[in-house]
Amino acid sequence: MFNVLKNNRDNALVPKPSGAVEKAALGRKHILSRMVTDALDLARKISNNEVKATNAQLEDWFQTGEKYRYGQGVPQSYTEAVKWFRMAAEKGYVKAQYSLGSCYLFGDFLNGVPKNETEAVKWFRKAAGQGYAYAQVALGYRYYAGEGVEQDYVTAAKWYRKAADQNNALAQTRLGSCYYEGVGIPQDYAEALKWWSKAAKQNYVEAQYFLGRCYQNGQGISPDTIEAYKFYKLAAGQRNVTTASVEHSCKAAAENLKQIVAQMTADEIAEGERRFRESNISKLEPSQ
Repeated sequence: MFNVLKNNRDNALVPKPSGAVEKAALGRKHILSRMVTDALDLARKISNNEVKATNAQLEDWFQTGEKYRYGQGVPQSYTEAVKWFRMAAEKGYVKAQYSLGSCYLFGDFLNGVPKNETEAVKWFRKAAGQGYAYAQVALGYRYYAGEGVEQDYVTAAKWYRKAADQNNALAQTRLGSCYYEGVGIPQDYAEALKWWSKAAKQNYVEAQYFLGRCYQNGQGISPDTIEAYKFYKLAAGQRNVTTASVEHSCKAAAENLKQIVAQMTADEIAEGERRFRESNISKLEPSQ
């Protein structure tokens, strides 16, 4: 009996929600439900081309794909990433088009995504046509290697140039190599040096190595062992090794540096060190 009285007393002490509070809670639930309904309705309309998606919405879809791709806050799922990339890519969102192409390009390494070079080229081309430099250099390499398209060095050089004109260091390096080798364009060592110099100023390791080699051998420019020393040391000292070709350039630069040091005087080495230290290139972050 005492417990019943106690419970009744305690319940009497607990204030009951007023009518206004109850109405506010119901109002919040209604607003939240309405927001969800509106969001789903908007997604349906965008999917059916009834309304145009905003850049903010497409960026949100792209970022959702990125989260699934790298497992950021969600379980990693390449199939989910592809789904979200495709939603934005089909609406013309350039970053999603490039990422979708990349997923198909590396499909052999992505769980649940089949490798499809033709699909990769398709999406790279869409993004490249909108002036996206990363897609342009990717498409250029597809033509250079004949992956997903018929090999065509002229077209490869064309796409490299478009990206190189946007100051993409990888494209500048590859365009320089086309000039150096005379692939897709007439051989021209001076032009090769010009583009490699642009990439080297962005601290791109392969371009630094190629420049060192040109200065060592006098290709397109008068031989200059001290300049070769500077560029070889810049390339050999890179720590941001991302690909096999970059790793090869680092190692080759280190080997060539040893060779020329054995033939240099103490004064020449000191001058090479001075140029290396004072070079603005050495102060830049390694480019991707």
